Amino acid sequence: AQTESRELRWVVEILDDVTSALSLPKVMGKVVARLSAIVPVERISVLQLENDRGSAKVLASSDVPDFEPLQIDLGMYPEVREALRRREMILIEDASSHELLEPVRERIQGLPFNSLLVIPLVFGDEAVGSLILRAASHHMKIDADQTRFCQAVANASANALKNALLYREAAREAARSRDMAAELQNILDHSPDRVNTPDSAGRVHRWNYGAERVLGWARGEVQGREVGEFVTPLGASEACEQVREGESLVDHEAVLERADGREVEIDLTVVPLRSETEQETGLLLVGRDVTELNANRRALQRADRLSGLGEIVSGVAHELKNPLSGVLGHAQLLSLREELGADSRRDAQRIVENAKRCRRIVRNLLDFSRRRAPEETLVSV
Repeated sequence: AQTESRELRWVVEILDDVTSALSLPKVMGKVVARLSAIVPVERISVLQLENDRGSAKVLASSDVPDFEPLQIDLGMYPEVREALRRREMILIEDASSHELLEPVRERIQGLPFNSLLVIPLVFGDEAVGSLILRAASHHMKIDADQTRFCQAVANASANALKNALLYREAAREAARSRDMAAELQNILDHSPDRVNTPDSAGRVHRWNYGAERVLGWARGEVQGREVGEFVTPLGASEACEQVREGESLVDHEAVLERADGREVEIDLTVVPLRSETEQETGLLLVGRDVTELNANRRALQRADRLSGLGEIVSGVAHELKNPLSGVLGHAQLLSLREELGADSRRDAQRIVENAKRCRRIVRNLLDFSRRRAPEETLVSV
């Protein structure tokens, strides 16, 4: 009764160790130390399977108190592989003659162990490791109660190993997610376009350097605040409402007000962000500053209009040039007539002067409409 009470108490303590916050090698070290105090063997060790199942890691060994985890090749341990395959314990009472150890007979000769008990650590249908007991005698002295105790410890250890594997995988996935998020943030930060993502409540979640440059608001000033507090959208709010109704907008023109009060023209794309359950979690706004581009486009349009005007002016000037030459010639001839009176001569001279003035206007119009090569001239500086 005392032995059963002690074993039960130690099983409870082992379960406490397994669920503690200690590192897995330390937990397994305490497990094999407690187990070796009850089971009369020379060495007890715990193996953890790696994901590829071709290798394992020895986490603890009862004969080495400060054991450092050791990577091993399962191909050198046929008894472990067989126990994992069967999902049941294997007892080898004479290692020197057992057929299962024939492939590694030469390697194990001279080792201070002659009998082995391998208990697979199984969680559900998944083998996650093994508990190995080694004894120097040819007949391992383990009774039924001790075997049940070892199996209980193996079950608890399997839970600990599975939890450790799940935690390690979760930690790796979290690290990958952090790296991906950092990479995405780096891409967004160095994008020349304005990128920000307000959440479903309209508060800024992301705000890249492009948005800082375009709108003049630093990320720290806007993070967590409502967009309407610092951005006055002219045409953007309507776009957001339209997107919330289920549409996506591409190349939507909007005018936003900068922090300094100046207006900036934005080519805006708005896309709704949704969760796996199709619930809206916010909006993605990507805006390109097209203020300078639009100004250049308007200047080009003005230049095109002026070019068209120049062609019209050129045609009109050519049409006026010949009649003006005739008017000027006849007026000059008329002013030379001797029989003209003084009043008529003054009128003829006035016609000549105005015709010359019109000719200068026509010549200027032709010069305006004609493309000229640049000329180099000397100027006083």
